[in-house]
Amino acid sequence: MSCPGSVPANDTLVMGALEPGDYTLTVYGPIDPLFYPYPSLTLTAWISFSVSNAPASTPMLTLSPTNSGLVKLDVAGISGATYIIQSSPDFINWTSIWTNQGAPFWATLSGGTNDSCYFRTLIISGP
Repeated sequence: MSCPGSVPANDTLVMGALEPGDYTLTVYGPIDPLFYPYPSLTLTAWISFSVSNAPASTPMLTLSPTNSGLVKLDVAGISGATYIIQSSPDFINWTSIWTNQGAPFWATLSGGTNDSCYFRTLIISGP
């Protein structure tokens, strides 16, 4: 018999969006008869976790080339925060190249050279 929300072994169950709070997930499964000869018993495990009400604080930066040889930078994050995009040739020395209030937003930059260039985005002030 399968219970609502049950999934096969080694599979994933997506629970959807949960309201902020503390939760306990109860997992039931059969005990391997090789180790325990009573098939009517099941193994039970409890997993406790919390869902925070704080918004995600890590912005996401996506890079994509355009047909005209430019680079498009898409930033997803918190709508009321101020963001800065920085570039670096070596992951050590960073130069600020774009500032924006709120997300999501995008910026288009020229490719310029064939040298490696790395990008990151930071929140410099929050909502």
